[in-house]
Amino acid sequence: MFASVDGKERVKALAPGQVSDYLVLEAGQHTLSLQAAGKTQAAVSAQVTAPRGGAMTVAFISVKGSASPVIFEDKKGNNKLKSMLSVYQLALPETPVDISTSNGKTKVFSGLAYASLNAIQVNPIKVELKASKTGDSETLATASLDMIQGSAYSVFLLPKTGSGIHSYTTQNKVERYTGK
Repeated sequence: MFASVDGKERVKALAPGQVSDYLVLEAGQHTLSLQAAGKTQAAVSAQVTAPRGGAMTVAFISVKGSASPVIFEDKKGNNKLKSMLSVYQLALPETPVDISTSNGKTKVFSGLAYASLNAIQVNPIKVELKASKTGDSETLATASLDMIQGSAYSVFLLPKTGSGIHSYTTQNKVERYTGK
């Protein structure tokens, strides 16, 4: 698939369950579209309003029919000595999720509902996180992070083909300027 903004291709190759870099948009109304290579019609599209000086994540949970994306207003860190950790729960519609360290000693987020985001500034460390159903200790997915100060990281909990969930972890980046 590729992603376009206002009819102009901005992301050339985007596989299902993959995340692109942040795209720089002027404040105001825009049309975002996902389209399969070789197709003339967009699989899905949505109108979004880009905030001035803000950041947002647009998640197309489905590319079937008239599926609406989930739009998150991302939180910014204000302490350059910390790292920003954001977790997006896009995997379990009926079940809230807890995020904790892999040894279970530290709970980072509790009761993360479907189609929600939670974010926190943390000390930049190397850590493995686990996702589990709220109140259950069984690990559903893990995410490894090696954070550096002043950077932001996102963990997306996504449905796995068939059943179960998986995590997609990324250091947040802004698209490279291409001069277009």
